[in-house]
Amino acid sequence: GFRMLDIHDILLDYSAPWWQKAYDNPEDSAFKVVFKYLQDNFDDEEEIKVKKQQILQGIKAGYEAHVKHTRYLLSCPIILIILRRSREGPALLKAVLAVLYERADSDGDGDLKRAIRSGYGEYRYQRRGETRPPEERKWYDLLKDRDEGRDLVYWWKRFGLLDNTTIWAELKRLSKEKPGTRKEGILPFKKE
Repeated sequence: GFRMLDIHDILLDYSAPWWQKAYDNPEDSAFKVVFKYLQDNFDDEEEIKVKKQQILQGIKAGYEAHVKHTRYLLSCPIILIILRRSREGPALLKAVLAVLYERADSDGDGDLKRAIRSGYGEYRYQRRGETRPPEERKWYDLLKDRDEGRDLVYWWKRFGLLDNTTIWAELKRLSKEKPGTRKEGILPFKKE
């Protein structure tokens, strides 16, 4: 059967990289066989050019459809499932914390601001010359949107993440973790 926790594994480990490679460099992707077939079986350069253009349009349409359909998997609350992934979880959490802090600041939400103020890894980058690392930046840019930020605050509270001290301890530990340093999944947290 379908398991929701697996969907981001498929998306982040297979589907997204496959389409990105096809889009960025189609002749060196899974489509290289198609381009070779064109070269080997057509003599007319103009016909090859037209066929190649059709293939590139198809790849672009496939890529855009993929982006459109995955948008929902990368929106709240579903995106929070990614926190369990060793490679993306720490960076996503830091981006989540930054957006929550900014929203709490702009909305005057003292409870939220107090809950995420201390004990977490660096996520605000306010000192001169500091910039958000690229692995965090991609999540931050995705979440800082006005609607996504509002949804994030709503779901953060709805899941009880403001007042659950057990989860706070786990999230604080995750926020200090380096990407990819623990086994995938949620069991490593349970065992420590």
